[in-house]
Parts: sequence; C-alpha cells; structure tokens
Amino acid sequence: MVAEFMVDRLSGWGLQVTARADPLSALETLQSERDLIDLVITDQTMPRLTGLELAARIRASYPDLPVVLYSGFGDGLTDEAIRDAGVLAFLKKPVEAGALFAVLQRCLAAQGESKESRSTQG
Repeated sequence: MVAEFMVDRLSGWGLQVTARADPLSALETLQSERDLIDLVITDQTMPRLTGLELAARIRASYPDLPVVLYSGFGDGLTDEAIRDAGVLAFLKKPVEAGALFAVLQRCLAAQGESKESRSTQG
C-alpha cells in the first residue's frame, strides 16, 4: 500500500518509478538496470533486510547512488547508523508532499552533479 502511494505520488511528479516490495528483488533490479536508476527510496521495515541493510549493500556496490530512507519506525535509528549505511536523507512517515519533493530534488541534483563529474573525468 505504501509502495503504491509512492509510485502514484512520484509518477504524478513526472518521475519514472520502479517499485519492488522485496529488498533482494530491488538489488537484482538495481544490478540489471543500474543506468536507469538515479535514486532509491526504501522503507526501514521490509522482509529479509531492513532499509539500513539495503542501503549499506547499495553503498558497497554503488557508492554514488543516493538512498532515501522512509519509515514510520525511526525511534531506534541513530544519525550515525543512518549515515554509516549511506543514507542521504531520512524521512519519517507520514511525510508532507513538499518535504518529500524538496528531498528528492536535492538528492537528484546531487546525483546529476556526480554523473557529470564522472563523465568529464572519464
């Protein structure tokens, strides 16, 4: 239900969205479609991996890919754990649309700058 809401919201803003309910499936999609993915939004509570565990795996393989953690259960999360996992932004549910838009805009701008830097170096 949350994934459907996010897909509808982000698609409504003109973004192309791929949703996966399972974090291991998300990693497989990321591996096969890396050039098409500019940002990952993950929930903290998922089957088999937490959002922080998924973020850490993404960071290990794709250090320049921004990850946003979106969760209603942030009480046990420390700033240090979020940072160490490679999460660029943490949003608590429910998030106001304007705040979500601002975070995505900032993350996508940072991703664009990173891609531009890599293309001028290589």
